[in-house]
This record gives sequence, C-alpha cells and structure tokens, in this order.
Amino acid sequence: MIEQSIYLRLLGFLYGKITEILKKKELEEDLQLLLSEASKKLIRSYEQLADSLAYAVGSISVYGFITEAQDPEEKAKKIVDQLEKSYIGFTNAMKETLKIIKLNEEDFKQYFSKEDWRIIKMMIESFKEEKPDYNLFVDYFPYIIEKAGESGRLNEIKEKQKRFSEALGKELDEFNKKHGLVVFSNYIGEKLFEIEDEVLVENIVKSLIEQFKLIIQGEKRER
Repeated sequence: MIEQSIYLRLLGFLYGKITEILKKKELEEDLQLLLSEASKKLIRSYEQLADSLAYAVGSISVYGFITEAQDPEEKAKKIVDQLEKSYIGFTNAMKETLKIIKLNEEDFKQYFSKEDWRIIKMMIESFKEEKPDYNLFVDYFPYIIEKAGESGRLNEIKEKQKRFSEALGKELDEFNKKHGLVVFSNYIGEKLFEIEDEVLVENIVKSLIEQFKLIIQGEKRER
C-alpha cells in the first residue's frame, strides 16, 4: 500500500512541476515540444493504469461476491496481465520523461527548488532500475504531499473525483430507469461526500453485492 501511494504522489509531483515549466514557455522550442509530448504520454499511461486497477478492484467485488467466473484462474490471470501491462507502460513513460530531464539537466535545474531537485534526482536514479524502489521516497512523502497541496493539485484531484462520482451516478440512474434494474446508483453522486471514505466504500460494496444478489435470485426464480 505504501508503494502504491508513493508512485501516485510522485506522478502528481512530477507532472505538476512539468506543467509549471511548460506554462512559462521559456525552454527552447524543440525541448518544449519534447517535454510536452512526454507529459501527455505520461498522463495517458497513468489513465490506462488507473483503468486496469479499477477493473481489477471491481472484479474482486463482482467475481468474488456476486457471481462466478466461468474459468476463475484464467479470468484472474487476464486481469492481472492487463494490470501488469499498464503498470509497465506507466513506469516506461516515467523513465522517458525523467530521461529528458536528465539529458537537459542544466535547462531544467533552474525551475526547481533545492529540495524539489533532490527529489527529481532521486526519481531519476530510482527509475533507472528495472524495478523502481519507491521506498527511497518514504521520508519525503509528507513534503511531496505538502507541495501537491501548495500547487492546488490535491484540490484538482478531489474536484475530478467528485465530478466523476456525480457523472457516474447520473449515468447509472439513466441505466436503472431504462432497464428497470436495481443498482447502487443511490450511493453515488452527492451522497458520496456526506460520510468518511472508508465507510463510503464499504457501503457501496455492500449495496452492490446485495442488489445484484437480488437480481440474480430473481432471474433464477424466473427460470
């Protein structure tokens, strides 16, 4: 869990700094374009990783509690294979971005504070390895979170999380009305933010399991 939290925070830290640099438009044109393309690829790779992670986590709820996978071992392997492929794509994108910074160190160093540059150098060293060592950054975790807060990144994340939850809630409501199914849409949307995260997730999962059990039981009775 520590490693998962750190690599997401490192992404936010790096992407935030890159965004600041690109907005200044002070780099040479070729380097500006190169960094811009690398940052876009980095975010795309992260979104693919997040999608794979969401699928893996959701699959645990669905195939672990609601219904069964026809071939459990094969299904589990496919899910993890996709997660691994996405994770490798993400780490490769991080490596490519950090390589650009390393090769143009003198151009970039001026945009970082002494502490920020120390973290960037640690990231460069860590991602040179086939398996990055995220534990190197444990002591810097509070600082990285603090910097994310100062840049407004944490507020941006929370805002997008809220927008996604509300949008998903609306889409599920439409799905429910269209097909006459009972789903957990009542637990998504504004209500998500009325209780603490841990309780929220527990309630969503419990509701999802119970509602789909009712649907499956109803289908069995009809047969």
